[in-house]
Amino acid sequence: MNSLSSHKCAYCTERDLECTYIEDAQRRGPPKGYLETVEQRCGRLEKLLQQLHPDFNFDSYVGPPIDRRTFDLVTYRDLLDTLDIPHYPSQKPIDIDDSRLGLSTSDPSVTAVSSSGSANTLLNLKRILARFYKTVSLDVQGESDTEETEIEARTQLSVAESMRQMDARDHHWRYHGTASGIQFMAHLQELRSRAASRMMDFVACVNNVKRQQFWEVPEWELAIASEGLNPLDLSSWPEKGLDQRLIDAYFDHVNLHLPLLNRKVFQEQYGSGRWKNHHGFARVCLLLFANGARYLDDDPRVIWPLDQCTSESGRDTIINDPHNLRHYSAGWRYVRSYLRMGQSIVQGPNLFELQSRVLTCQFVAGTAIPHFIWIVAGYGLRSAQELGIHMRATLLHADPIERELCSRAFWCLYHIDRISCSAIGRTIAVQDYDFDLKYPADVDDEYWSTGDREKDFQQPVGKGPSMLAVFIETLKLDHILGAALQTIHTHSKGWQKSKEITAKYAILAELDSALNSWESHVPQTLKWNPHQSDTRLFKQCALLYCRYHYVRMLIHKPFIPIQYKAKKQHSDAPPSLRICVDAARSLAGILDACLVRGRREHYQPSVDVEMALPMWHAATILLVDIFSEKQTVSERETTLMCLRCCQQASAVLEGTWRQVGKYSDFLASLMDETIMPPVVGESSGGGEKRARQDDDGERLKKRAWRAGSEPIMGSRGEDEEGSSHSRSQSRMNALFSQQEPISTPFASTDIPSVSCASTYGIPNPNTQPPSFPYSQTRGEYPSQPSPAAFVAPAQDIFQSSDIVYDWLMNMAGAAPQTLSMSSMALDGVESGMDDPIWAQLFGDTVFCESRQEYNHHVNQLTPCKKCIIVVSKHNPCTQAKILMFITLHYVHI
Repeated sequence: MNSLSSHKCAYCTERDLECTYIEDAQRRGPPKGYLETVEQRCGRLEKLLQQLHPDFNFDSYVGPPIDRRTFDLVTYRDLLDTLDIPHYPSQKPIDIDDSRLGLSTSDPSVTAVSSSGSANTLLNLKRILARFYKTVSLDVQGESDTEETEIEARTQLSVAESMRQMDARDHHWRYHGTASGIQFMAHLQELRSRAASRMMDFVACVNNVKRQQFWEVPEWELAIASEGLNPLDLSSWPEKGLDQRLIDAYFDHVNLHLPLLNRKVFQEQYGSGRWKNHHGFARVCLLLFANGARYLDDDPRVIWPLDQCTSESGRDTIINDPHNLRHYSAGWRYVRSYLRMGQSIVQGPNLFELQSRVLTCQFVAGTAIPHFIWIVAGYGLRSAQELGIHMRATLLHADPIERELCSRAFWCLYHIDRISCSAIGRTIAVQDYDFDLKYPADVDDEYWSTGDREKDFQQPVGKGPSMLAVFIETLKLDHILGAALQTIHTHSKGWQKSKEITAKYAILAELDSALNSWESHVPQTLKWNPHQSDTRLFKQCALLYCRYHYVRMLIHKPFIPIQYKAKKQHSDAPPSLRICVDAARSLAGILDACLVRGRREHYQPSVDVEMALPMWHAATILLVDIFSEKQTVSERETTLMCLRCCQQASAVLEGTWRQVGKYSDFLASLMDETIMPPVVGESSGGGEKRARQDDDGERLKKRAWRAGSEPIMGSRGEDEEGSSHSRSQSRMNALFSQQEPISTPFASTDIPSVSCASTYGIPNPNTQPPSFPYSQTRGEYPSQPSPAAFVAPAQDIFQSSDIVYDWLMNMAGAAPQTLSMSSMALDGVESGMDDPIWAQLFGDTVFCESRQEYNHHVNQLTPCKKCIIVVSKHNPCTQAKILMFITLHYVHI
């Protein structure tokens, strides 16, 4: 018998003898040559790493080289301790600048050619993400402008001044980069001055020899300089009072998410009448009116005028308006006036033109030409580079207010370009390493100019997050989005070869790590909280986290296995489909919280048009999950619940943005449940009833969540006060606590943090109830389908064998009045809470609520039936709380 074990040896066991062998079993050593082979392999890896990162000191992280002849284990461990290297398998964390950047942007190894296309792409990815990691790890706003920046600023000013002194008639400001020959002229001029032993005035030398006919702009070019420009048509300007309503609507809804303009500065310029004599500012005003009119479409003064119809048939269509489409024309009258003012192709850009580009992109986002955004944003970014506002040096000596407005315009165009490129799969207009502009100042508009220069552009302590805070976090997220577009979504497919699959997953892990780093660095005040009391912050954070989940899905979509191609998935492949599904469900929960909040606080639309793209991606991911995975009844119901929430959000959006109606039609077509694969257990006749019975408790819980008042998700963590209730129990309790605040503000349906392909440990979300609530006060939207329009058919709620269901239906048929079906109860008043009929059934008081379901067909809502929700408030004899839907047709009422 082995002294380290209580088991007999094989010989004694076979012959049923008492084992008397007590010697320790001697461990066999590794096969011959094993250690030498391991040493050789490690040596090759070290040389490979040194080739990739020649300036990196690996010894400080893995330990110094080992000499086999003089090696002493105790001495070597002491040496590792002095280098702060922990015992294996733990490892010393690498500094963010060394690991994630891998190299500085000036490191020559960045451009080293790798034998592997994917490895080369990974190196390029690190360079692309360099700016992102720098911004999340350093206080960029506090960086002092270096001496090089000051020299660059003086160079740009010198070039502009020289062009003016040489009397060049096209001497408007232009930016010239280091590749430009103009900057090299300064070096040449210094050499000439040294050779002549005196200061040489370059401008004076040129003026002495220049031939005027080649320097002046020819007459024919001057003639067309103003060609196409027309004066403002004052008849199209909104009347007094309406103009201010349009301005307020723009700043309250549009500028909230894309802070282009400063409200205080704009109001001062508008109040001074600058639009009357400044062509560029008037164009900005018209586009601002157009965007604000989206939210005043009930005012006939912003609707397309009948006298501007192009045909009689068009006029008749607008007059009759059988489909109530005329409100979609809100703002187009101002766009037409903007276009009629014209634009010169030979005049240089300016700040107002950049602002006009941003406003144009925002307006066409919900129209039939959203693809136009990519062109306009790209043109705007080129114009910004023409002015040089993408470089800090250019704006170093500019007026602080003008500098900040230029910065906002550039970053707005940057964001629009990233989003539009991801929507249509095209190339971004500007690389992250092509500019060094700071983020916009994290200060509210009113603190730009306070009268005290020491306090200008400073957010007061204790004021809370500024209006720009969420936008700055969005820009950091855009860096990751751009990196994904330039790597895994690149048009070059060489990196996707199967032999480079390890490097491919390394790219994915790097992007995932960057996304996790972003999420961990989001300030606590800006994290998603469905109970956020500040409505402005609630709206901004909702959109921020919709973008976050959208980027997560965008990163993992190319790695979702395609089953019908029958390709064997790599063993190291992350569960990309599950990660995308988790993100899609989280996004659907945010949409639901927005819908609930919008109805409760009576503001429309409750979701923003920028949520349409993430919403569409979430819906398609959920549909792919239905057709790719075998789902149980509870899994299918959870998925359909999220899809119906996407439908609701789409229905709300299409009320303001006509283009979203196409998304709604797409979803209606794709959500045809008749062609969806059957759920697990429904294919066999004998097991079908059993499956329904086993899943009954899970189904009842989901019904309770649909009536619950707790919005969902977006942030990690359970009850911050340490509640011992389970997640499902807290949701059931939330259903009955109409007065008390919810103690669990977040639902843990977010994606776990992952950093590499080997740590994708995504839990199965279906092992816990879906955290998807429906407010108990949820009612119907006045012009949109109600949530009840997407509830499963009533006959699927209870089975015919359910005794309680049969008893209740008999009660409803025999004496509907005993169910407190008064007119007040039908209107949602809790008049049936203490009804003795329900107390007899459940042993306590109950809550009754009526709902009205609708048939959803185009824009027409037809009431077809009503529901009573019967809920047991508390029953000490049972642990499960019961939620039952009784469907009563109008004939019973």
